Amino acid sequence: MNKFVSAILSGAAALCLSTSLFAQVAAPGGIEGAISAIVDNGDGSVTLTVMGMTVIIPPTATVASPSKPLTFAEIIDTTPLAGRTAPGWVGATAKGTGTTTPQGVVIIEDVIFEPAENVVIGIITGTQPLTVNHMPVEMSTDPRIPASTVNDLGFEIDLAQATVGQTVAIGGHYSGGVFHAFEIEVTGAPAKNPALQVTSLRAQGRPSKGELEIQGSLSGIATGAAAPTVRFSNASTGVTIGQVVVLLDPLAPGTASFRYRGRGLTAAQVPAVVRMTVLDAAGQPTAATATTEVSLR
Repeated sequence: MNKFVSAILSGAAALCLSTSLFAQVAAPGGIEGAISAIVDNGDGSVTLTVMGMTVIIPPTATVASPSKPLTFAEIIDTTPLAGRTAPGWVGATAKGTGTTTPQGVVIIEDVIFEPAENVVIGIITGTQPLTVNHMPVEMSTDPRIPASTVNDLGFEIDLAQATVGQTVAIGGHYSGGVFHAFEIEVTGAPAKNPALQVTSLRAQGRPSKGELEIQGSLSGIATGAAAPTVRFSNASTGVTIGQVVVLLDPLAPGTASFRYRGRGLTAAQVPAVVRMTVLDAAGQPTAATATTEVSLR
């Protein structure tokens, strides 16, 4: 919450260079609260009531659930969320930033809809059906909140292969006596795809300072193979950014981790999307490649 308020106040400081300037421009706006009404305005925009305030989502706004971007149709869809009876996103939490009009109406630029912010870390206590710490868990089948099942390295797993006693972390919402999960992470579970693959767990950069940091994992490394190299490039232009040799994990054969730190990079080398490519022993690209979005500051 402190970071959220700080972000809003920072925006206000940037806008309020003087009292007269502030009067001529829109004030910053932000919300984090329960949605009590959703109205289709008929022009591609939506009006929300959040904590009694009027909040408008224009067609240009970026709207997402915890696990995917939302279309206009998904925003106004009145199908109740799992375990609930209220229409659509009513009762869910809206977290967003934008501007505030002189009339006190918030115009959203970016917003996330969350049924709730429930998280559990524990162990699997049952598999058929799935329970965590003896609490019933169901995977979300709602297309507005698609579910993912991964291991602690970030690779997709087959949840049916999970066993009682494994450490697990789940995110979703608890309703009707059931935890409706949109993300399940099982520690130590093998990747569903046995082939060589790469993924990012964290990526952030500061173009103005030429800094880029990416942390990630590899899976499917052949037994006895030397530690592969991961090359990073601008996903749009192909400009090479750098590369790093991964660190093999002796406790989890076939897997590895990496952390790339780039300094003194050009703006083109700190893009919004980076492509990661695993190189073979001869330095040639393999079929193992993936992209990652970079959190730019």
